[in-house]
Amino acid sequence: MIRPKTLAAAAALFTSLFSAPAYAGDFIDSRITFIFSDDNIFAGPEDFSPQPDFTQRPGVNQFYDNYNTRDSGQETKADLALYRRMQGWHPRLETEAAFLVRFDLFADDVTGKGGQKFADDGTYVQVNWLTGDISEPRKAGAPPRYYFLGFPFNADRFRLGYSYGITWGGREIFPKNTSPVPGVKFGYDGTAFYAFGGMKTHRQLNDNTNDIESNYAFLGGAGMDISELVRIEAAGGYFQKGALPPTGTGGADPLAGDRVNAAGGSAQVTFHKGLPIQTSVDLRLYRNDPESPFQAFRKEEYAPGLSWLVSTEVSYLTQNLRDPDTFGQTEIQPAMAADINAKVKLGRARAFFDFVYRDLSFMLFNVPAFTPYYGFPDSAEVRGQWFIDLGADYYLDALHMTPGVTFGYMRPATYTGDTGGAGVLGTNTVVVRRQGDFEILPPNETAFDILSFRVYDRVELSDMMSMNAQLTYTLDNNNTRLVRGPTGFPERQFDKAAVTSQLAFAVIFQSRF
Repeated sequence: MIRPKTLAAAAALFTSLFSAPAYAGDFIDSRITFIFSDDNIFAGPEDFSPQPDFTQRPGVNQFYDNYNTRDSGQETKADLALYRRMQGWHPRLETEAAFLVRFDLFADDVTGKGGQKFADDGTYVQVNWLTGDISEPRKAGAPPRYYFLGFPFNADRFRLGYSYGITWGGREIFPKNTSPVPGVKFGYDGTAFYAFGGMKTHRQLNDNTNDIESNYAFLGGAGMDISELVRIEAAGGYFQKGALPPTGTGGADPLAGDRVNAAGGSAQVTFHKGLPIQTSVDLRLYRNDPESPFQAFRKEEYAPGLSWLVSTEVSYLTQNLRDPDTFGQTEIQPAMAADINAKVKLGRARAFFDFVYRDLSFMLFNVPAFTPYYGFPDSAEVRGQWFIDLGADYYLDALHMTPGVTFGYMRPATYTGDTGGAGVLGTNTVVVRRQGDFEILPPNETAFDILSFRVYDRVELSDMMSMNAQLTYTLDNNNTRLVRGPTGFPERQFDKAAVTSQLAFAVIFQSRF
């Protein structure tokens, strides 16, 4: 027989479990995207451009798009953030933890199948020691603190550099790695100063011994607001990238088993007035805390007067690779990247400008290099990539729309030398768009600069949904295809004008919450 008191206690427990306050946003940074597009209305399926449809297309985006994020903007995704924060045994001790999983959904691909991907997106545990006034710590924002931060699975949000497009030190810096890399970070966050240090570890196969070994990475940096207008920041790191693999040519190899090590630093100076300094959402921790809500994106705010932000960043890296001109020796290959970003707002008008430079060594730093584990031969001609983009838009308050224009100009990175390993005999120029995206030009041809111009109109349908219509013209004469030549050997030919002169359109409905 169940006693009344027991039944009452069970009912109270059930009520407490299922009537606890529920906060909207367990799924945060959610994006649902519906798109109708064509990456080139001048081309057709025979030119690898299917007719317009509702499937995502990489060709809709250009080199200047989404520079400060890892995403393309066409994703349908959400991050599940199970978050908890609790005061410790001491009033200055605070503990936090978040279980963060990213869910991506994909439309039909070339196989006619949809897809999905679930992955850890930065699950962490954090211990804080609060300093300063802690009487009302959350109403005025998080107080200054020392912290310990552990990423048990994926520390990819812990990177070096500042603009996401030229950050470094993520999991891909370990050659051939596609798995998450755990890590730890510790430091101090103050009101006008921060400093951090940290470490990552990665297990990697040594191709010489066939043993699994641990490689280590060390990262650190600091930043300071030296006035209300100026912030300076600097960071550096050292990464073990494993052993040089065998050459595969047979015979004695005096470098077999030698270690590849990478090191470098980044620095940034930011001048701003009226516009906040915003870190890329892909470098921030996700916190689903109702007292300190996380904002993956902000609705644009407009106010009278002039506000502006200008930042410039530079990174210089090195790593030791095989010397292709001297057998049995290594050489230090440097790599460099830099950018300048500017934003200006005057009332409801906005303008922006970006200049980005990445030398070829930086673009291929994670491979590492053009020919893996070899430096550039003296006979090769190597050129880095740079581009500029500038644009402006204006917010029409009554219509809730923002029409605008963007112009982009790129001088692509190139490698001119022996390309026999790429399937084409002889010396050719290779256009390197990004790691893993090469375009081999016909013999004796040089690369063309790339032009792009876009007009767009973004319409706010509500605080959570917008519609964006865009039309983009791009001139890229570097597109080629492999054909069989008169001698029977494969050779490269430039694509026809309908492929190199691209006119793309997209109508995108996207909700974000």
